[in-house]
Amino acid sequence: MININYYPPYVNPVGDRKNDKSMKWKEKHVDGRSINDIINNNNVMYRKTNNTGAFKDLSEPMQLRHVKFVAEKYGIDLEGIDIRIERDETLIGMGIFGSANPKYLKKGRIHLFPDAFQSEDELAKTIFHEKVHIEQFYNYGYDTVVNDRKKYENEARELEKSYFKYKGWSSK
Repeated sequence: MININYYPPYVNPVGDRKNDKSMKWKEKHVDGRSINDIINNNNVMYRKTNNTGAFKDLSEPMQLRHVKFVAEKYGIDLEGIDIRIERDETLIGMGIFGSANPKYLKKGRIHLFPDAFQSEDELAKTIFHEKVHIEQFYNYGYDTVVNDRKKYENEARELEKSYFKYKGWSSK
């Protein structure tokens, strides 16, 4: 197992970085070697490409770049929407796929839970469904949507089914 001790530039574990002439706050080490040594020796560190641990059986990678790829592939515009991937293993198999919150950034935030990553189709449907909820919040107001949740949930499901049927993709 690789032991990584990394102190970002804005954190100084040894004192005040402006007055610390030793520059210890800039040190980055992996197994006793500096990051520069690793890069110079062509030992490249790679990102994970597959889910691990409790998430290893999910077919879709729980990664933001993959979420953006799927959204683009299915024609779902996420501009201005913040995406959060919730990696809580206690939620696996509970049938909770996503949630939308309009109170973040310009257009809101979509939270994606592990069950959304069961298949590409499920991930695309979840992204679209939660985007519909964000649009509902902006069109009708937060209180209206929350107070008549069943109505707006049904509307989101119907729009999801219609969109995927129109595009010729499956939608259960």
